Amino acid sequence: MDSVNLTKRQRPGIWGLILLTGLFCVCVGSAWLWVRLGRPAQSDSYWFEVHTNLAKLKFFPKATDAETLAKLGTTNVIDGIFTDASQLEARAFLASWTSEEGKQVSAVDHTPDLCWPHVGWKPIEIGQPRQIALAFSGQTLPFECRVFESAGGHRELVVWCSLLGGRVMPELDLLRLSAKDSNEVYNDHASRSVTVRRRLKITQFFETITHRLPTQGNRQFARYSVSIPSDWSAGLQQITNTCPQWLELKITRPPS
Repeated sequence: MDSVNLTKRQRPGIWGLILLTGLFCVCVGSAWLWVRLGRPAQSDSYWFEVHTNLAKLKFFPKATDAETLAKLGTTNVIDGIFTDASQLEARAFLASWTSEEGKQVSAVDHTPDLCWPHVGWKPIEIGQPRQIALAFSGQTLPFECRVFESAGGHRELVVWCSLLGGRVMPELDLLRLSAKDSNEVYNDHASRSVTVRRRLKITQFFETITHRLPTQGNRQFARYSVSIPSDWSAGLQQITNTCPQWLELKITRPPS
């Protein structure tokens, strides 16, 4: 008699689990259909072209080793340093992937939030913004903005932007890993890697669903950084003045 009553009491729990599982599958399936089969949003398509032969900036290319190229999954890489008469040194990096190459690459693997601390740079917050808008021939694009400090005390202000299928892959401010958490809570590469990847994937999933961002296509990752002795605003002004000289934004308009 007791076993019969126990079985009856368990049934509502089982049916509840089945219901929750069904709702989860419906939500995920609906989101997939919305992105894959729905009519895509019409918008401009972006692509960066690089100019290294500039009037007031001299470019010194840096050779990229085979191991790094293998990790990137592409040989289409431009990496080097710009200098000018005022002794400005700006580190520029652009990696591009074809649609086929991009299938093997995660959009979240090459963020400086992950890569720079892994090689010894500590993120710090000294009042700099966490995102800026750079203007390219009248069109502005959002770039992530951070400050990192080396073990020797050298500080670098770095900005970057990721494109997928001609659209900017955003990072929500709510889910960005703070410098405090990166240095104190997730202070080893394994835990930081898991946390950064998870937050970026959640961000991109949310933006993909709400704004119909592409999930495949050509990819690009652009990064630009300058040294800052103390004043981040002077470094940011240098970036604002020189980064749009190096990168030219090509825009493909949707058919009218």
